[in-house]
Formats: sequence, C-alpha cells, structure tokens
Amino acid sequence: MSNIHGDDINTLPVDKDIPNSSDIHILNTLFKKEQNALKKIFTELKDIFLLGCLYILVSLFTVDEIIKKFVLPAQKSIYILYGIKALILMFLFFIIKNMYLVRKHD
Repeated sequence: MSNIHGDDINTLPVDKDIPNSSDIHILNTLFKKEQNALKKIFTELKDIFLLGCLYILVSLFTVDEIIKKFVLPAQKSIYILYGIKALILMFLFFIIKNMYLVRKHD
C-alpha cells in the first residue's frame, strides 16, 4: 500500500488544445518571470506610496467634517470616526489596487 494521497501525476488526463489568449494571460500573471531586486522594491514602494497618499487624503479635516455630518455617532466618539476613516482607507485602497478587474480586456 502506498503512502501517496491523491492522483498520480502520470495518470492525469492531458489536454492537447492550444490555450487561448485569456488562458495565456492568466498563466503569465500567475507564473511571472523572476524580477530583479530593484524592480521588486519599486513594486512594493508603489503600494506604500499609494497608502501614504490615501492616508493623507483621509486625514484631512474636511473629510472628518463630512463623516461627522453623515454619521452622527462619529460626532461623539473619536473611535467611531477613526473606524470609519479606516474602512474608507481600506475600501479606496482595494478599489484602486484592483482597478484592472473592472477594465474590459480585449
């Protein structure tokens, strides 16, 4: 009796069809070529820069006043205001970071 769990890779069926452009795009996204260290650092710095800009935007006094105007409990509790601002920051970061999902691909 074997200790192998699951299917043996040699017994799995093979699809001989040529992949379409959508499949190739997915494979290229999942299995990117190794980037050099400088490019990796730059890629990570973009996220940090984006978060910094969004933090500055959400920290503006005007944003506080707008939130307090529409969410009455935020007028009495600074923690509720901070929580709402954190949710706004996370939402904006998610939308901007994943904007490519809403674009139409040819």
